[in-house]
Amino acid sequence: MKYLLIAILLPMTAFAAPTPDKVRICFSPYREELVTADLLLANAKGFFKEQGIDAEMVITERLPGKEKAKVKEASRFNPEKRDLYLPGTLLDVHNVIETSTGACDIASTALENIMLAKIAPNSVQPLAMYLYGKNYDTHLLVRAGSKVKQVKDLKGKTIRIGQIGTRMVLSRILKEGGLTLNDVKLAMAAPDDIPKSLASGKFEAVIAYNPTTPLLLAGQSATILTKNIYSTYMSPFLPHSTLIVSSNFKQNRPAVFAKFMNAFRKAAQYLQKNPVATVDALTADNTKAGLDFKYGVFPPSTVQKSASFFNISEPYYIGEPTAQYTNADIRKSILNFHNELVSEGFLTSALDTKTLEENLRLNAQ
Repeated sequence: MKYLLIAILLPMTAFAAPTPDKVRICFSPYREELVTADLLLANAKGFFKEQGIDAEMVITERLPGKEKAKVKEASRFNPEKRDLYLPGTLLDVHNVIETSTGACDIASTALENIMLAKIAPNSVQPLAMYLYGKNYDTHLLVRAGSKVKQVKDLKGKTIRIGQIGTRMVLSRILKEGGLTLNDVKLAMAAPDDIPKSLASGKFEAVIAYNPTTPLLLAGQSATILTKNIYSTYMSPFLPHSTLIVSSNFKQNRPAVFAKFMNAFRKAAQYLQKNPVATVDALTADNTKAGLDFKYGVFPPSTVQKSASFFNISEPYYIGEPTAQYTNADIRKSILNFHNELVSEGFLTSALDTKTLEENLRLNAQ
């Protein structure tokens, strides 16, 4: 009987399901872009599960006063630039720092936050970026029925902006109309506040991202005043939404890292073929993740129609040149963006080229 029992138990043990690999993925609730959409989609569609990954989706909703002070101290914030103290920027820089220490394995952020954070060289590695260019951009919108027909008509109007990049590009757009940022009123608002603020006339114009912009256009809540603003006014290849990894995680758990990337790539490919999935990923009930934009004002027909207003390109994977981008293109664009952040006073000091290249893997092949 003893030997019979062993014979029965061995097959059961051999076919026991392996324990999923835990991966801690961090982002802020202000992510309105494609890397976060890819991550949420990979989780919702079971792509992580297929790879044997138990994804812990960690939201950093707010920072206590003491923690904010620590983040500012551990960053290259210019205290004279109030824009840098926007909640989303602080949270993103916090997540970059957390990833550099290994508290987060993976994080979604924006390129400038890697430059703002004071982190040890090679402690964080960018993995993939979405770049503004001919196949992916956003627009300056005005509300439906607006009397604003030219940029110069924006004088005295209220414009909703987002983080640092939106302020920089808006400054260039206004200059074309003979205006400066002092000639308009700048406002901040969560993505789900934008539709009603446009409808009420609280905002005359808005700069937003995916999926907000396609939804506004599909629902005829807004029209385009100036199109493809980043590729037109900033750079033909401007990195935006960025996926980063803790170097320790990548080096110490290479097999798990490889499985994570398989799931992420699958989600990115799915998103290109099914752009409305961006809406699903970012507007579904992600309450546990702190992301619930509550776009209930848009009927299903508008959501489906919004697909025609998406222009999503594939992400650029660091060190993997494509038909659209070479490594030299990306390197030049990133260095130029860094120099603009310095010249406009967002960074208190320039990073030396070697540190910048190490932190952003600009020499990756």
